[in-house]
Amino acid sequence: HLGESPEQAVLRLLTEFNGGRFTPAQFITYTNNLFDQNTHSLTLYFVTECIDGDQLDLMQSSRCSDWFWADWSSLPQPLFLPLELLRQTGFRP
Repeated sequence: HLGESPEQAVLRLLTEFNGGRFTPAQFITYTNNLFDQNTHSLTLYFVTECIDGDQLDLMQSSRCSDWFWADWSSLPQPLFLPLELLRQTGFRP
């Protein structure tokens, strides 16, 4: 949305996707994602805590097919490239 900060966008999108409430988002890092010669993106990563994790719901099933918690050390494979690049940085939540 026009004028919102990245931190505000994170909280808005989390709420839109699952209806939860979260602590303020804090920027941690970014990845530079080169998928192929024609496809490139940057991904910004933030951390936040879910205040009401037992009440999460899948709010936008047309944009997100599933929502679940996974242990960082046993994430489902294969990983989306940006998430794999984040793991390669040594980041551990």
